Amino acid sequence: LNLLVLGATFIRKQFGCRVSLFYMLWFGLSYFTLEKTTLVRMYSWGCFFATAAVLFLFLYIKSKKRTEYVSAILFTLAEMYTHYYGVMTVFAAWLICLIYTVIKERKNILNIVFAGVLIVVGYLPWMKSFLSQSGRVADDYWIKVFDWKEWFLSPAQLMEGNFQGVGIILFVFGLVMLIYSIIKKNKVALVFWAVFYGTMLMGALLSVYVTPIWQVRYLYNAWGVYALGVACVLGKKKGYLGTVSQIITVCFLLFAGYLSVNSLLQNEVIRNDAKEFILCVENNIQPGDCIIVDDAYEHYIIYEYYAPDTDVIMTERLNLNAEAQELTELIGKYEDNNVWFMINYVMPQVGVDGISEHLGEHYCLENVGTYTIQYKIIDIYCIKEAADEE
Repeated sequence: LNLLVLGATFIRKQFGCRVSLFYMLWFGLSYFTLEKTTLVRMYSWGCFFATAAVLFLFLYIKSKKRTEYVSAILFTLAEMYTHYYGVMTVFAAWLICLIYTVIKERKNILNIVFAGVLIVVGYLPWMKSFLSQSGRVADDYWIKVFDWKEWFLSPAQLMEGNFQGVGIILFVFGLVMLIYSIIKKNKVALVFWAVFYGTMLMGALLSVYVTPIWQVRYLYNAWGVYALGVACVLGKKKGYLGTVSQIITVCFLLFAGYLSVNSLLQNEVIRNDAKEFILCVENNIQPGDCIIVDDAYEHYIIYEYYAPDTDVIMTERLNLNAEAQELTELIGKYEDNNVWFMINYVMPQVGVDGISEHLGEHYCLENVGTYTIQYKIIDIYCIKEAADEE
């Protein structure tokens, strides 16, 4: 919503109505934009902060106004605190600004350097957390090995949920506009393109030479900047042919939005059984019960929050080797209470089979409910004594 308001107000004032319109259509009807509005995560804010930072920095270079200078610094810091791909986006923007200043406006270089110092100092409080997170994932990270094909086609995936559909067409259309802006020397559009593709390139190089960190959805931080590049090409066409091509493009973008909505409706991301999950926990799990959770360890606090006064144990803390009897001994300690097993199938550590084989002959899993909360599918089991075969 903030990004669309930015387009309807600030971008319209600075670049004109047509640029504003194409920015809002391209950005607002993209599949990833529609998807991310359903997720209570950092992506939407990251996209907003990055777009605002790049926009204010661009305007500062043009006007040298102090308010735009300060705004660019503040939005840059906000973006850096939001997501590490955001760090790449604003780094690309400030690097372009520095290169331009060195070549064209050397008298302004001290302001750019001073801004850089302020940004580094402002980011220092987060460095301890950043290094701690980096250390935890250095040897074992969930992101798969980098694929150059996926990297090249990532803008298509941002445009539409189905790789074989309208996303590919719009991706090719975007490449044509990029080439057109190079031929026509549309410097404004080229700056915005450079920031987006600079983010893409840094993510790729870090994934190849340091550790795999490539995820297409992380590029959403720079998607508003990409939309600005598109809009500054489409919105500047003039004359009869320009108007006709703009009308055709508007119709196609509306059609793309329609397909994106359909794709979203068929995607499990919009299914949210969170209320049913919470009700199941409240109605079944009692104080004094034990919950064994098969999920990433950092999600410990979620289960602890919704099931207070229980013992929450993550599977990665259990000793589940072939000889260990720790699991059955643990269950035996709760003979006056229930023992539950919850598994998040997106990030399981042991799995249902892994737990079942350690329950022995005396216990079994009884499914209480299956819940989809956006991408995550969670099963709740009660560990019961196995029925006597006789």
